[in-house]
Amino acid sequence: MKKVLSFLLAFSFILSLIPSQVVVAESPFTIFLDKAKFYQEIIKRDVPGCLWNEQTELSKTTALYDPNGQLNGCIFEYINGKTPVGYIQISNFSGKPVLDSYALEGHHWATKLSKADRLVRLGALAYYEAANHGRLKSIDTQEYLSLETASAVYTQFANSISSNIESPSNTYNTKSMYTQTVLAKGYSGGLTLATYSNTGDTGGAGCARIAAVNCCLYWAKCRGKAGLYSSNPSTYRAISNYIIYGGEGDVHSSLYNGLRQYMISKGYTPTVRGTVSANNGDWRWGTLIGLIDQVVPPVLIVQMPAGAGHAVLMLGYQHIDIVNTFIVADGKSSSYSFYSTAIYKPRAQYSSYNGW
Repeated sequence: MKKVLSFLLAFSFILSLIPSQVVVAESPFTIFLDKAKFYQEIIKRDVPGCLWNEQTELSKTTALYDPNGQLNGCIFEYINGKTPVGYIQISNFSGKPVLDSYALEGHHWATKLSKADRLVRLGALAYYEAANHGRLKSIDTQEYLSLETASAVYTQFANSISSNIESPSNTYNTKSMYTQTVLAKGYSGGLTLATYSNTGDTGGAGCARIAAVNCCLYWAKCRGKAGLYSSNPSTYRAISNYIIYGGEGDVHSSLYNGLRQYMISKGYTPTVRGTVSANNGDWRWGTLIGLIDQVVPPVLIVQMPAGAGHAVLMLGYQHIDIVNTFIVADGKSSSYSFYSTAIYKPRAQYSSYNGW
């Protein structure tokens, strides 16, 4: 009897992810859409480089579910004519919809990998599709999870960010909205950032190396250290000789020290370097924005479900409404994105910086 019930629960959940003529429950979906419209107006008005205007249209909506089949977010993608001009993602891990992330160019990376209009999201950058035998399949790593395991991973992630959400540095009057956007010195966008695809990292495991490539790209193109970078694939190959993975515990030290050794090999010795630890009690939002203000962009290791970490380069920060966001170069997209600190929290691995 227990097996029959488990099968029926899994079958019912898989059916909930299959597109049909049934409209997503109006109440939560409408709330998410209204929240996206709210932020769209603020971003359109206040954020440099935004191409959204009165002709900008909603081109696609991707519904996001938890492993129990409950709607917990949406990705809203926009176009100007036929040109994709970014997205806004709203999430509901904490019981109320919040700004998760957004970008001003292209598509959301998850919708490029998956054509499904419904995905399961376990947290941060972990997206899954329904698979056979009552399982879920990762859209990028191709990993399979049982619904039972997925539920445990989701619950752990939701609890971790709920208990560790950084308090916003300021609370703003939403009627007279104030938005502050600060990019790293010399950076104004326009660079083709390193990604898994344009570096040749077909295995999809080289996030630390890609973050290092983007760091070198920044210093070469924006700060005059031209010899650090040639192209995304060639710089990736060269950096791979210095950032060598020996297991998850070695990723931080290999990234921190390997990037320095690579820079020295190109004739540039970093004069400002250090680490920012999330597990020694000295991590603060102010510490990271201070590094941007001090013109040394750090490489962050953001918290992922099931204890994993993901490396991105921080290229700036933003206060919008009551939300703090990192402006990041992530190997999943060739243009920069805005990630809410409430969802993409630096985890208990080290973040670090090398520069001048």
